[in-house]
Amino acid sequence: MEQSKKQKYFLSYSHEEKNKPKIEKIQEVMKEWGKAINLSEREDKSKFTDETIWNYLHKRIADSSLTILFYSFDLHSFNREKIEYVKDNFLASGWIYNEISASLRDWKNNRRNSLVCVIDEKLENMLFNSDKIKTNDLPEILKENNEYIVFAKYSEFVNNNYYLINSIYKANFLNAREHLMKEGKVKYNLHLSKK
Repeated sequence: MEQSKKQKYFLSYSHEEKNKPKIEKIQEVMKEWGKAINLSEREDKSKFTDETIWNYLHKRIADSSLTILFYSFDLHSFNREKIEYVKDNFLASGWIYNEISASLRDWKNNRRNSLVCVIDEKLENMLFNSDKIKTNDLPEILKENNEYIVFAKYSEFVNNNYYLINSIYKANFLNAREHLMKEGKVKYNLHLSKK
């Protein structure tokens, strides 16, 4: 991707009230960076069917080239079902699992998204060894694709412009390398039964 163009991004996160200030901060620093357009959901769709909501989200993800996942404390600790899958049932799987799965998939009409996973500062000491992510406690979709995902510390991502830019550029590089090499290492369909 040519770095001078604005990059469309989709922000995936757990909709717990406690996360709202951190989500707003991520959106604020992305806006201040000036090279990104936010395609995240903006209106309440809780009255719609799951299929209608998913079709809407899929269009947003397909129109973006970067997905930022805010991996919050609740998502790691007591809302794990939001990022886990139901075997053989994509729509019944957690919303965040679906968003990450769709972001990792190389669709016919949309290339795979670059992916930055921003780790909540409450989890930084537990999940990072210096700047290296410890994958053993991560949900399966993140663990299985850890070589393709850039894991960033929230405290650095929102306070250090160089760190933010470097995280995004590195994710774009990993995406381009994977696409060019066509190694097929990305595992977006963990919900499907193994034959």
